[in-house]
Amino acid sequence: MRSLPTKSRRNTTKLSQDEGVHAASVHRWIRRGVLGPNGDRIRLRASRIGGRWFVEDEDWAAFCASLNADPRASQSNVQTPAARSRAALVAEAELSRLGI
Repeated sequence: MRSLPTKSRRNTTKLSQDEGVHAASVHRWIRRGVLGPNGDRIRLRASRIGGRWFVEDEDWAAFCASLNADPRASQSNVQTPAARSRAALVAEAELSRLGI
């Protein structure tokens, strides 16, 4: 019989005790997630083994990093209405120059 790979994982009770959060919060983050800094829903990845939830340490680290990410970093392509208007005028002038 093959054994499961040995990754560092904790059940939700152990994770909540180690991190100082309530166990219900961990379950909510797994099921529903939480809104991240840029408005995306971020869920805590977990595996259900024998009726219990387990979270790998790298998934916990990724979850925390996602929640603490700089929201401006992911919005670099967002333009203000004024910038869109200027870009539209530039594109319209270029199309007129090309005769399109």
